[in-house]
Amino acid sequence: LPQFTHYQKARYPDSALSARIHGTTKLVALIDTSGALLEANVLRSSGDGSLDSSAKAAVAGHRFKPGLIGTRKVKAWMTWLVKFEPGSKDVVTPAEEKAAAQGLVMPETERVVTPKMPAAALKNGHTGTVWLQVDVGEDGRVRDARMERSSGFAELDSTAIAVARDDTFKPAMYKGKPRAFTLRYRVIFAMKKE
Repeated sequence: LPQFTHYQKARYPDSALSARIHGTTKLVALIDTSGALLEANVLRSSGDGSLDSSAKAAVAGHRFKPGLIGTRKVKAWMTWLVKFEPGSKDVVTPAEEKAAAQGLVMPETERVVTPKMPAAALKNGHTGTVWLQVDVGEDGRVRDARMERSSGFAELDSTAIAVARDDTFKPAMYKGKPRAFTLRYRVIFAMKKE
């Protein structure tokens, strides 16, 4: 299959971000034997037109390597997902664009502790998503983690906060120097499928 040689992040529309609209857009593109983009379309909508438009607009900035059959280059279709949510590596927020223009490099995940489903949640069939704000110090260690939006279940919320405090990051950098920073991300609790 064709592959990316350069991936252009989609811009998270400010209006969607402010309204906490999240979603995933699935795109499909036809790549020719030279790696040029011939056609790109939304294969599955995120449910929000502004997110889909942004995902499709970013395609112009992508660069591709053509597909191969053996060693022969071929024209081929490829698909990928663009996740619009805080912390997604697929998108850039207006604040991140502004920070980059000012010389700020965002923190990067170094180690993320995977939470275990609490016993009470398993027993009661509770699932949900917890949105957190996490303060990362200049050394990359978590200084504080607090809930921004509840899953609706106390045992899931408290577990998400507890494990977030054990995560570690490469710290944010501003003009070459480490800087404290607050991240926003989610923890999803779901039952495993058979």
